[in-house]
Amino acid sequence: MSDTRKRYTNLTPLTTEEMQYYALAALAFFSPIKYKENCTLLGITPDLKQILPMSFGDFLSYIKRTTNDAVDPYKNMNNIEVLTHLSLKI
Repeated sequence: MSDTRKRYTNLTPLTTEEMQYYALAALAFFSPIKYKENCTLLGITPDLKQILPMSFGDFLSYIKRTTNDAVDPYKNMNNIEVLTHLSLKI
């Protein structure tokens, strides 16, 4: 298999289960109610006076640290384009 072909083998669409997993993970991660809990999980010092926005990179770190047996969260971690597309749908 050529190098170019190997490079694009990860560009497969997400399954319904994966889309559901990532969508629910995004809702939990970007929820203001879970701000302090998520900051602690990521090793970020939370601001005590206000809720600061989290980055998409922080979301990817969150995905790597939280797992679900039904979905392999690492399968599409190299496919930022797929996850970005999903984030735009949310």
